[in-house]
Amino acid sequence: MLYKNRKELEDFALNFDKKILEPLKEKAYYDQNNIFEVLKIQRQELIHSNMLAFLFDPKQSDFLKNFLRVLVETKCISDFDFFDVLYGNIENVNIDREHYFIQDKKARKIDILLDFEITNGNQEKQKIVLVIENKVDSWQHDDQLKAYKKYIEGKSKYKKYRRYYIYLTPNEADII
Repeated sequence: MLYKNRKELEDFALNFDKKILEPLKEKAYYDQNNIFEVLKIQRQELIHSNMLAFLFDPKQSDFLKNFLRVLVETKCISDFDFFDVLYGNIENVNIDREHYFIQDKKARKIDILLDFEITNGNQEKQKIVLVIENKVDSWQHDDQLKAYKKYIEGKSKYKKYRRYYIYLTPNEADII
């Protein structure tokens, strides 16, 4: 698109939302498509979990902090101080994918096991563990989160941690 004069260019810049973004919003193309759909992997749970694990890594993005903020804002986690999440420093992050364990003679795998510390403005540290069961085109079965809870609560490493168990689907998240 070439502009004949400065006035046309200014008009385009000032009305970019109306001329470009609004028509896109009407088509809702950006709402209907995502990278998983473009790559035809929208139903592959392991890939979704791998992507989440990558995003949870604070060396890669601020996704973990934003994820926690959303959980607090939506009251999924109610015993967490909002300002600790917003302004705290997240450190010592450990991410374990497909954490394997045996319980009652049954093999189990936690999709994402995430533990970390948040240091607030008073330099107080809170230890957190998130156990995430990620479901794409599946449903919760075999009391997975209850089994994970029993396992985590039996681990001495996590005795002093705040523990959250999250069932995550494309449509909702449940916390126990």
